Amino acid sequence: PSYDFHARMGMLGANPSPARFYASRILWDEAMANLALKYLSETQNDKMTMVMLEGADHVKYRRGTVGRIERLAKYMGKQDFKVKSVLLNPSAVDTLQ
Repeated sequence: PSYDFHARMGMLGANPSPARFYASRILWDEAMANLALKYLSETQNDKMTMVMLEGADHVKYRRGTVGRIERLAKYMGKQDFKVKSVLLNPSAVDTLQ
């Protein structure tokens, strides 16, 4: 549904394609996750909390930024790093049920 919405709104340029849309979303989520984890790692404060406000497509199913932060944290040896997400006002298409 997200691709269709963005294409209808003309937000994907003159030649939209699902493949390019998906690739750009992956890159965007990886960048957000990397920068968030980098910032938290550089603060040297184990008790720090970060709140990220992002659209539903970046959190649902843990395949967006949330899942990527978890994966990167483990890769960096931060086994006790915790990530929580809250999906506000989800529709049926936004859930696994």
